[in-house]
Amino acid sequence: MKNIPSEKNKITSLLFDFIYGLYQWVFLFPFIFVITLFLGTAIILISYITRSKLFSHTLATWWAKLILFFSIVNIECTGAENITRNQSYVIVANHISAYDIFIMYSCLKYHFIVIIKKEIRKVPFFGLLCERLGHIYVDRYSGKQALLSLNRAKHSIKNGTSILFFPEGTRSKTGELGNFKYGAFRMAHELNIPILPITISGTREILKPNTLKIRPGKVKVVIHKEINTTNYKSNENAIQNLMHAAKESILNDV
Repeated sequence: MKNIPSEKNKITSLLFDFIYGLYQWVFLFPFIFVITLFLGTAIILISYITRSKLFSHTLATWWAKLILFFSIVNIECTGAENITRNQSYVIVANHISAYDIFIMYSCLKYHFIVIIKKEIRKVPFFGLLCERLGHIYVDRYSGKQALLSLNRAKHSIKNGTSILFFPEGTRSKTGELGNFKYGAFRMAHELNIPILPITISGTREILKPNTLKIRPGKVKVVIHKEINTTNYKSNENAIQNLMHAAKESILNDV
């Protein structure tokens, strides 16, 4: 008799997996395709009419929120009080799922651009969409080309526009925080812009790497206190220390 609850739970879980799997293929994936095509086309057309990215960013925010809503993903975002209005930041966050970018668009209430791998540029339609949103493509395997891309990105960080890095460079396959690359911290140090660390947890359970199986669930986002780069100016290991400080902040809530 003791095994009955566990058997019931197993049957319930299998039934839920079947129903949500059916929902995913019959409705969710077609919806994501249509909403991406519709809003993406609008964003691309608008980008050729005006240089301002604010309206395009608003459409991208609704794109992300709609996908999260119909994926049945609940977000708990804390620490918004740590963001100063009209302040530009170098934002650094851990990266555990393809859903992380939807989460960032949903939680951050102001304009930002994203550093993304150059391979995304080859994806039909989506690659152009990211480019017209102002996101910056970086060649992860060429230090010289990556540096050129980051130098171009510097001109975009002004008047409250921030830049988002996933400093691990790729999604963590285990969920554990990986080694950081220096680009974000070097940029923050050179431009004297504060670093805003953000911890994302729960998206790996929503969509794991190398799979299309989406699961509804809860995601927690913690926006930490900014790291003032001016406090590190006189330190000969400033960039490494900035990186360590950001990593410690993120690890506190992973």
